[in-house]
Amino acid sequence: MSAEYDVFKTPKPENGSPRQEYHARLVPYGEVVRINELSMLISEISSFSSADVGGMLKAFQETMSLLLLQGRKIELEGLGLFSVALGTRPVKQTEQDQEENKEIYVKTVKFRCSAELRSKIRHMHLKRIPKSKRETNLPAEERKKNILSYLSGEDTIITSECMGLNHCTRYTAQKDLKELSGERLIKNTRSKHTSAYALVK
Repeated sequence: MSAEYDVFKTPKPENGSPRQEYHARLVPYGEVVRINELSMLISEISSFSSADVGGMLKAFQETMSLLLLQGRKIELEGLGLFSVALGTRPVKQTEQDQEENKEIYVKTVKFRCSAELRSKIRHMHLKRIPKSKRETNLPAEERKKNILSYLSGEDTIITSECMGLNHCTRYTAQKDLKELSGERLIKNTRSKHTSAYALVK
């Protein structure tokens, strides 16, 4: 099976070269794989039931969270290394304290892919998406209607799913989600780093 990609115009920087640059980007295939589907796929190639696999994955998720909370790094051989990255931001100075104070916070969880996984993924077979499936330039109202219709049967939707649903660019998908959120029809259910949107009930 081939992974599909398309070529998009790269936004020009304000003071950049007048030459138009392009970049390739994978086009999402189907929906994001979540624990239920992953459990079924693993059960098909093992002796474990999907329920057993699902329970193990959820236990694994909880254990990873506990270890990361302790500041531990987690290396999954053949997959990669997980670690916590910290950030700093200034706090208001007082008259008594002339030095700049910094607030320390957890910025994100970093993942460094293993050489073994990178090597396997390099063998991905790529083909350009057919013209019939490229950006269809649907009207904004129709794209938004498709998003709301999708959410009537699913708990959440993310940017890549919007891109596949409406055959549009990431910029267009993010714009649609932001506008629907502004209209209070959907709401962001995660952090700013990993946005997922759900219907407002």
